[in-house]
Amino acid sequence: MSLRPMRLLRYLRHALIFLCVVIIIRKITSESTRHSERKEQSLVQSDTIRKLRMKLANTKLATEILANDSNLLFYKPVRSRDPPPFNVGRRYLSFQPPGNGWNNQREAIENAIVLAKLLNRTLILHPMSPHDKVRDMKRGVIPGYLMYNELDENDIVPVSAFLDMEKLREIVSFIEYTKSHKSFFREFGNLNWKTVCHSVGFGYWIDRPTRNLQEETLIRQQKFSPKAEWTKKCPTEQNLYKHNPNITIIRAVSDLAEDNSEMLYFEQGTLFGISLRFFEYERAKEAQRWILEGLRYRPTVAHISQKVADIMGGKYNAIHVRRTDHEDRYLTGEHWIGAIERRFIHNDIPLYVATDETNLTYFRFLKDAGFKMYFSSSFQHLINLRDIPEVAHKDIVGIYEQYICTRAEAFVGSPRSTFSSFIYRSRGESPLVDGLLTRHILSLWLPSQKVKDKTENTNFHSLTEQI
Repeated sequence: MSLRPMRLLRYLRHALIFLCVVIIIRKITSESTRHSERKEQSLVQSDTIRKLRMKLANTKLATEILANDSNLLFYKPVRSRDPPPFNVGRRYLSFQPPGNGWNNQREAIENAIVLAKLLNRTLILHPMSPHDKVRDMKRGVIPGYLMYNELDENDIVPVSAFLDMEKLREIVSFIEYTKSHKSFFREFGNLNWKTVCHSVGFGYWIDRPTRNLQEETLIRQQKFSPKAEWTKKCPTEQNLYKHNPNITIIRAVSDLAEDNSEMLYFEQGTLFGISLRFFEYERAKEAQRWILEGLRYRPTVAHISQKVADIMGGKYNAIHVRRTDHEDRYLTGEHWIGAIERRFIHNDIPLYVATDETNLTYFRFLKDAGFKMYFSSSFQHLINLRDIPEVAHKDIVGIYEQYICTRAEAFVGSPRSTFSSFIYRSRGESPLVDGLLTRHILSLWLPSQKVKDKTENTNFHSLTEQI
């Protein structure tokens, strides 16, 4: 009888132990399940964030819409502090902005668009620099591109503030970078870079190497006027030029096609002013289309320009007088009156004067000739400059002035100004050969740049990527 209680107690003890083990196992399983659920939820959230960032990267630009007093839309880029939307292994193309005015940077952007298309790379765009601030910083000695790199985010203007980014997105894959150039070097510095330097002081680009004697002859017959002030760039080219100052250095874009660097970077502001010439007509036509259709101002610019036209009575003529830091500043009143007469511009309708001259008494010669003049002060209140750095107000107003001049009945520009050349091109007044522009654009058809009486033994040097 005494063994049964002991046996029963042993069974109960074993049952309790088994129950405790079951409870512990269930608790561990439950904790593991909850941990897995939290981990899965975290992964889902991370994946959501990753997809969101990818979406932002694909849309290229996040904007918030602001309404100004005229109920016209003005787009302000959102400056994000998140990491830039780039992927290691993706191939990019970017460039050192030349500094100085917007239209110098515009020319660099136009070249960059064509190069990015030809090389199948994603273009990285940079903000606009304020012309006057860069001019005052460099004091006529230091290159503008170095001064551009000293600007911070309070001085620069994202190009989406005035360019139609949707039109550009239809042409080329791009990312808009809205911060300083120093930040750009820092944030993209972990990529594998290749730098390229080819200056308009020494030559130009062609799309591919020559294939036969006929094409070499065509190259030798090209018109080219080197810019002396740009011969202080690109050490490799300087050395070649030093030994033969009559040489024309030509580089082929196709030499860059096989480069696998993640970042192809055109340095020292050298995409400004340098031409890219094509052997085939259709390729030149396509390159010009990319520029003309891809680089356009926002609809806001057209809306306000129409308001300005209404202020002037609907019909008006226009003139661009460059004064402050440009070689055209030496042009006299007699020059401008003569240019106006040659364009058969009369004083029976208003004359819009686009200018950087702040002393408007300079234009007394136009008043004496009977012209009723309008200046940017007539419409500046229509533009929402609230989110534009004050140092860049004049630059933004100048963009609107370009469109105003484009809509004029007749236009007279400053001879050597990229500001005026853009207006001529936009007005459809640039010279053509077989339907292709031969001036006011940097992507050109080689036969259109041929000088018939140029000797065929002109020196040129084809600079390849191995140098």
